[in-house]
Amino acid sequence: MELTRRLEEYLEVIFLIAKEKRVVRVKDLVERLGVRAPSVVETLRSLEEKGLVVHERYGHIELTERGRKRAKEVYKKHGIIKEFFEEVLKLPEEVAERDACVIEHYISKETLDRLLKFIKFIKECPGEEPFWLSGFQYYLETGKKSSLCRRTGESLTLSDLNPGERVRIVRIEKKELRKRLGTMGVFPGVEVEIMGKGPFGDPIELKVKGSKLALRSDEANCILVEREGT
Repeated sequence: MELTRRLEEYLEVIFLIAKEKRVVRVKDLVERLGVRAPSVVETLRSLEEKGLVVHERYGHIELTERGRKRAKEVYKKHGIIKEFFEEVLKLPEEVAERDACVIEHYISKETLDRLLKFIKFIKECPGEEPFWLSGFQYYLETGKKSSLCRRTGESLTLSDLNPGERVRIVRIEKKELRKRLGTMGVFPGVEVEIMGKGPFGDPIELKVKGSKLALRSDEANCILVEREGT
């Protein structure tokens, strides 16, 4: 059954309100959608004629089995699109939410399925976030191509550097290391200077924001960097 964007939006909102407070009334839709009561009543009448809702005059609103199924489909679309916008395109949550609300009513099943598989692929891919996604994030923030965009084998890590060199962190591969360094203000985009190396290259001493930090060589090897101007 073909439904307009407005009708799908009403089904989704009724579904969400019902999850929150179980009973849905006209005033709830007025507040949530920012429309007038007569407009809500008219739209509910259209949905009722299509067998998607039950609404007794001055009573509460309920989705029929068909209406609930359709509402869940729209809600699922919304979630997939929003997740793609946030996780892949790195859009702010409020922008992702707003645009998902629009696109969910027009996207085809084929495109939606492809987006879902793409998101699953990224999440289930071995290791941490795909390197090219981190590179894209860096490009969005700086407008510069990251060293992560180089061919395989050309990426530079902290363990490759010599004392006196200054670089910018592009990516921290290990999740636990990324979390620990983040508490110290060390994350992608931060500049560091190599102060020295111990025997056999271990440990590696860094200067970050005026403070000294020592890392094991295996930790330094997990931190991808780029030199100024690259």
